[in-house]
Amino acid sequence: MTKIKIEYDYDNCIGAAVCVAVAPDTWELDDNSKAILNNAKDLGNGQFELILDIDDPTRLTDEIEAAKGCPVTVIKVTNLDTGERLV
Repeated sequence: MTKIKIEYDYDNCIGAAVCVAVAPDTWELDDNSKAILNNAKDLGNGQFELILDIDDPTRLTDEIEAAKGCPVTVIKVTNLDTGERLV
């Protein structure tokens, strides 16, 4: 099992929806056509954070690809077990 942290900057999202297409269990679009990080903690100022325990390697890959596919790089993924920034 891998524990990751996803950090997301809603205010700078442009609604490209790559994250939604790649990881639909984690992401969806709101009425403004911006991504929503499901079940995330609202840190204020448009910043959100979600901690996930992932035991499926495919899901881990999806979360990484969702972040990599963001054209404005508003998604960051960190492996909390190692401290390594994955994206």
